[in-house]
Amino acid sequence: MSRFYKMEVNVREVQKKNIKKVLKVCEEYWDFEEIENHPEPKGKLHYIYGNGYGNLCGGMSEDEFAKNLAKQIKKVDKKCKVNIGATYLEAPASTYTYN
Repeated sequence: MSRFYKMEVNVREVQKKNIKKVLKVCEEYWDFEEIENHPEPKGKLHYIYGNGYGNLCGGMSEDEFAKNLAKQIKKVDKKCKVNIGATYLEAPASTYTYN
């Protein structure tokens, strides 16, 4: 059963030499509609932010998704800080009709 999510990734303190590699990992792992790279105020470091919508399939949990993506990013830049948000978008809805 697949579940529909909004995923967000925020990678801080990315070394300039690793920007393209981190972007590639993110883009290969999830279909981020928007993914941006910005310089940090500290000079040589950058931050990357992305968000996108899609389905988690095959029984993968939000926790597994976040851990796997963070692990892949950390392989590219060991010193960066990774924050991943998962918002489940298929929560039950209630409808009330009054006549």
